[in-house]
Amino acid sequence: MAITYQKISFQDIIDGSHIEGDIYGIAQRSLLKARKDAFLANPFLEDKNATMLLLAKVDDVVCGKRMFYPTKVRANGDVINTLGGSNYYVHPDYRKYALGGSMIMSAAKKANIFMLSAGCSPDSLKIYEAMKAVRFLFPQYTIPTRLFPHCRIKGLRMMAGLLKGAWNNTKLIAVYKKVAQASKRLNEQYVVKELSKVPEWAEAMVLNDGHSYMEYHNKEWLQWNLDYNFGGGPETGNLQKFFALYEQEQPIGFFMITERIRKDGNIGFVQEWQTANPSKLSDADLLMMAICHFSENVDYITIATAQQETQTTLLKYGFVENGKANIVLKDLLKKYEDVGDINKWRIRLGYADFIMS
Repeated sequence: MAITYQKISFQDIIDGSHIEGDIYGIAQRSLLKARKDAFLANPFLEDKNATMLLLAKVDDVVCGKRMFYPTKVRANGDVINTLGGSNYYVHPDYRKYALGGSMIMSAAKKANIFMLSAGCSPDSLKIYEAMKAVRFLFPQYTIPTRLFPHCRIKGLRMMAGLLKGAWNNTKLIAVYKKVAQASKRLNEQYVVKELSKVPEWAEAMVLNDGHSYMEYHNKEWLQWNLDYNFGGGPETGNLQKFFALYEQEQPIGFFMITERIRKDGNIGFVQEWQTANPSKLSDADLLMMAICHFSENVDYITIATAQQETQTTLLKYGFVENGKANIVLKDLLKKYEDVGDINKWRIRLGYADFIMS
């Protein structure tokens, strides 16, 4: 048995290089048009000879994959080139060979200072734990927007179990209607505009957030994530929107939402947000304002936050905690002593590639 690894660069993808031994379609699924276009449009892509797709092969058969892309982290004012990880998978018949660990560990040899991933699977979280990477786990909150036959969404099945005897799905929908009404009332206090181009002031708000660490969500990053996703255009039901908030013609905040089509339901996410003045317009206010801007196609809405005050507000309105979101990072040079303190980070659900997924 021969285990080998094949590196496919961004330039290889541009040139249309053929991949041998992809009998399970593992590489092919990573290179569907929407995902490929998004990777190649990355505003932080400087070296097209860098690895975009790493394939694990057993006897020349593709049985695992890991995708990479450049991102950036701001640490104590320094903007640092960072290696992002995406689309980790090993075919079930080959998981006994620990190929996943080898692929993720190989990323450590490529990264400059930081590695960053989000929305990691339980298997990859275990690998990152073995690497002694920092793992931020923070609560995820969900609310259904309409009736579900037999609670067909996995998360809602769990919610139904937690709430059995006290709630039923009809009551959950009543909670959503109350939340939607509160969302509309908050929107009426400001001028809210949907924009197709991210304004300069949005970047300034993000970078003046006050935290020591953040993924570097500048204007170009925000626009990239507004223009692309891994599922396809609006005709597929996958979409993303940017909303700007104004008071007396002055910008005071923004939020970004996404809608993603899944096999077991259509999910709405509040991925990004920022306020210019937290004492006047809080994170909780922004998240609540986003609720009424989802389309009727959404089955349920998911929000995640590490801020305790915001968590309390969401629970008060009737959101139900439903698992944990995650962000994984590793400072390979061990330069930043407090990098593992989640309170030092600007935490958003839309980190790494999760916002496009």
